Amino acid sequence: MDSQWLTEVGPGKLFLDYGPISMVIAASRDGEPLTALCRDASQIAVDCLTELGPQLKLLKRSWTQFEPGELSGVAVTMWQAVQATADNDLTPMAAVAGAFADKVADWLQQQGATKVLVNNGGDVAIRLLADETTKVGVMPEIGGEGFSKLVRLTSGDGIGGIATSGLGGRSFTCGVMESVTVLAKSCAVADAFATSLANASYIDSSAVVRGLARLIDPDTDIPDLMVTESVGRLTPQEVQQSMQQVLTRLRDNVDKRIIKGATLHLQGANRSYPEALFS
Repeated sequence: MDSQWLTEVGPGKLFLDYGPISMVIAASRDGEPLTALCRDASQIAVDCLTELGPQLKLLKRSWTQFEPGELSGVAVTMWQAVQATADNDLTPMAAVAGAFADKVADWLQQQGATKVLVNNGGDVAIRLLADETTKVGVMPEIGGEGFSKLVRLTSGDGIGGIATSGLGGRSFTCGVMESVTVLAKSCAVADAFATSLANASYIDSSAVVRGLARLIDPDTDIPDLMVTESVGRLTPQEVQQSMQQVLTRLRDNVDKRIIKGATLHLQGANRSYPEALFS
């Protein structure tokens, strides 16, 4: 990987800034930083981007309109992640950041890393072996400062990814949540569910301004959906309604063991399920 796209930000920790990829790659083996291996791993992310190019036209369609056999490489992972949500409005692009992070994290683990954190624009793939542990902060709003909650993870938790969606994110949202942060077995699945649950927070309110996605961004993968442009002050009843809509879907998918849990933030209100995951 050309060093012009890479910045070393600490022992065993590199920042990759390449086209649409803004990724922090961190890895160690039994406490020893693996800086050189992180440098090699950056090529995995670039390779994912290259292989995705010829498939973009298909990937910008609803996952229900084609089969995964028509795809190859990381695109298959993206399709499978959005299928798990059963949300027909999603395209595989809803899981692209998480899927890229998973691919890089899996490769580092295969090379012998015992602790891996790959942060792809806020969506984090996590790989912990043996007695390794880590902590991940949850922000109450995308692009904000400080953490509202902390997630403590060990190798036995079965959590391989954390992803956030909501207002102010890199992609459109159909909902009103400032942030929905999902924990799942993989980052791709967490990414897809964060998008889907954030979309489920939409309520009909005079405080919510929406627009047709294609009129805001002609290149969007959801051209025919109404997306949220801004949200004014909601009433307490509207906040409660939005929260309840998301919590119903969240509990159902946690109970089915499809995802591990999530935390929600909306205009000062926050809810988590299951609460034991978050502190």
